Amino acid sequence: MGEFTHTKMGMSEKSDPRAPLKRGRFYAALASAANGDRDAFSCHLETAIIYARAVTHYLRAAYTKRAGFKDWFDTLWENKSHKFLVDKRSYILKQGPAGVHKKVAVSTMAEITVSSSLEIKVIRSQPWYRRRPSILWEDFRRAIKLAVKRPIDRWASIWRARKRRRQATKRSEPAVTVGFYFDDDQWRDRPALELLEGYFEWLETVIRDAEARFGGGSAEVSHED
Repeated sequence: MGEFTHTKMGMSEKSDPRAPLKRGRFYAALASAANGDRDAFSCHLETAIIYARAVTHYLRAAYTKRAGFKDWFDTLWENKSHKFLVDKRSYILKQGPAGVHKKVAVSTMAEITVSSSLEIKVIRSQPWYRRRPSILWEDFRRAIKLAVKRPIDRWASIWRARKRRRQATKRSEPAVTVGFYFDDDQWRDRPALELLEGYFEWLETVIRDAEARFGGGSAEVSHED
């Protein structure tokens, strides 16, 4: 890993591009924990963007004198989120807030319960006066049993249905989610933190690629935007 030297103040320290990336993730986590507070979210989001932008500054400081670095560095602008967030960082520092809006989504779960019952009716082939006494007694017992069982089964079915509805009501309490989105048309339908996290992951691949291509190096601190 290269070093950069601050020539005006005589200070020297490691130029590790993962340092600002780590800080960017830290402030993105704070933004995620803002609990719907737009001001807190914006403050932490903007800080995360500023630190994320510093990653490519660190890379340029470490490798700018290496052969092929400039051409490689210029290809980074092909990433649309990189260009957007670099411009956003400049806007934050020089003109105003990043510009985000809040979306609130309410979701609930519905449950449909289907209840059914089956009753078997026995039809004898002979009239009652020709049946054996044992069969007549069996038919009588079955009729009494059904007469008692039907209202009990109906009540039990109603009770079970009410119980299921109560349980479903508890489970289906609406879930409220709050998300923040950039006001810019190109990104207004993608959560700001989702975009930023994707950018962090891309920056990590950029750092690994730079290390593999250019190795260690040294340079003066760049004061450019």
